[in-house]
Amino acid sequence: MDTYEALAVSLPSETPEPLLGFFIDEPKPHQRGDVYVLHIIGWVLGRHSRPRSVEIIYQPEPDRARPGTDRVIRTTPVRGDRPDVAAAYPDVPPDVDCHFESLVGLVGMTPEFELRLRVVLEDETRVPLGSLRVRHEPLRTAYQPRLKPISVTCLGRTGTSWLMGMLASHPRVVAYRQFPYESSPAKYWMQTLKVLAEPSNIVQSAHPDTFHNDLWWAGQNPFYDDRIAGRPEHNRFFAREYVEGLASYFQQSIDRWYSTLASTQGQEDPIYFAEKHLWPNYIPVLLRELYPDAKEVFIVRDFRDMALSILAFDRKRGWPGFGHEEGTTDEQYIGSSLKTAAQSIANGWRTRGSRSHLVRYEDLVRGPGETLAGVLDYLELEHDHETLEELVRAAAARAPRLEEHTTSRDPRESIGRWQRERDESFRAFCSETFAEELAEFGYTGSTPSS
Repeated sequence: MDTYEALAVSLPSETPEPLLGFFIDEPKPHQRGDVYVLHIIGWVLGRHSRPRSVEIIYQPEPDRARPGTDRVIRTTPVRGDRPDVAAAYPDVPPDVDCHFESLVGLVGMTPEFELRLRVVLEDETRVPLGSLRVRHEPLRTAYQPRLKPISVTCLGRTGTSWLMGMLASHPRVVAYRQFPYESSPAKYWMQTLKVLAEPSNIVQSAHPDTFHNDLWWAGQNPFYDDRIAGRPEHNRFFAREYVEGLASYFQQSIDRWYSTLASTQGQEDPIYFAEKHLWPNYIPVLLRELYPDAKEVFIVRDFRDMALSILAFDRKRGWPGFGHEEGTTDEQYIGSSLKTAAQSIANGWRTRGSRSHLVRYEDLVRGPGETLAGVLDYLELEHDHETLEELVRAAAARAPRLEEHTTSRDPRESIGRWQRERDESFRAFCSETFAEELAEFGYTGSTPSS
């Protein structure tokens, strides 16, 4: 079975001035493969400065994701000569380093994505080399999981612990019943799968000569390199059989843990396990790969209220959290860390929202039963009025005293606090900073809209 297809390979129409020449040899347009690793091969010659490395930039769901969601996922050295290149450029020394190769793991990537290649010259100039558009099939294993995941995707101070408490109280949903419900072993196992399934990356990860010196860290497989990839029978083991074996093992681990937890919590026939999820965005993508029936619930809050709640909570407990670094002003923190977090959850909603369910903090506060009913409908779990009331009561019983966790006398008073607190300049700054994300989630004016 083919696992991927290189839909298109695009090169600049003209050679950029800093370069003498370049080409992407592999993959070719419409090339297919039956492994979970893409093998990229090419060459590049600099005009005034020698190429040092090639950066590979990942852009998920290129048609829907916003600019800024891309990131460098690989940096591969330019090294080794090419007889064919030397023949085409007789004025260049025949032994000049011009060859590059990179193995890129597909596990955890969106079903369709773009890879952009960019050469880094010795003078630090960065020059685009072209792009690859790739589609890949989801990772599947022979193991049939017993439980399905629910990812509750969120940011801090958005009511997630309350929602998780209600879900954890449902007999068919397993979560570790300990406030604030932040035990996420499935996330750990998905992260481990992603790391261990990746081929060699000695520039940024494990080196074959030194990885054993650190017992606290493993890294990507330093022995799965281009030499292994060049032998189809060897490549298939590391790039397919091994990956599927890892995925199967971690699915079994998830089932065993949550089945054990369900037994100790008196849950006889669970269907789902639920975990909070903040970032990175590839974890829910990978869960959807491995679990076709995976569910995702996004919970958001007016980002201006969220920011003020975070700042108030930090003052209350006496130390900064939520990514707030010491020595930064509130405006600096909101404009950098919180803005990045808001962009991340908005991009996740844009690319995965069609199969997900949205909960707004404001609706949860004003009508917890009705909001929970919508979540259970999405999960296809039966419920009645008595069930909803019991789940709300059970979640409240396991929560700490309100004064320990809240920053307002009543949760309803926390809605729209941005309009009452701080000065007009600060309010305008927050509104401008989060303008795009507020619109994305239906926050128009001072209240959320459906």
